[in-house]
Amino acid sequence: DSEALRRLFLPFEEGRRSAFGLGGLGVSRYVCKAIIEAHHGVITARPREANPGGILTVTLPLSAR
Repeated sequence: DSEALRRLFLPFEEGRRSAFGLGGLGVSRYVCKAIIEAHHGVITARPREANPGGILTVTLPLSAR
């Protein structure tokens, strides 16, 4: 949902757990976002339409600003 997408890149955001009971704290997503933004990039998330899960898109510039 939109609330989950809004909170996806916050540190220690668990999100939804899988059927296997595995989950995480969201720290890796937070660190990933910080590294991408340090390189003047953008990461976005959107839900998949047909299957559970989501799609993350990373956009990086061809040259430094």
